[in-house]
Amino acid sequence: MFSTTNGNLSGLEAYILNVYTIPMWRGQGIVTALLKQIISFVRATEAKRLWLHTTEDGKRIYEKLGFVSTSKEMEMVWY
Repeated sequence: MFSTTNGNLSGLEAYILNVYTIPMWRGQGIVTALLKQIISFVRATEAKRLWLHTTEDGKRIYEKLGFVSTSKEMEMVWY
C-alpha cells in the first residue's frame, strides 16, 4: 500500500490482516509476541506506517502495543 498522508513521504506502509487465536490458546501472550516481532520487522524497513482493522475484543491488545485508533482503523506511525 502506498500513501503520502500524515507526512509519510516514502509512501510505504504495512498492513496486518487476519490475526486470530483459537479460544484455548488465548491469554498466553502468543499474539503479543507475534505482534512485537511484526512491529520490529516493519520498523526495520522503509515503511513508516503499520495499520490494521480490529474487532472490539482485539482492540486492547493493539492499544497496549502502541496502536492508535483512527476513524476507520488502528495505526502505528513513525518518521
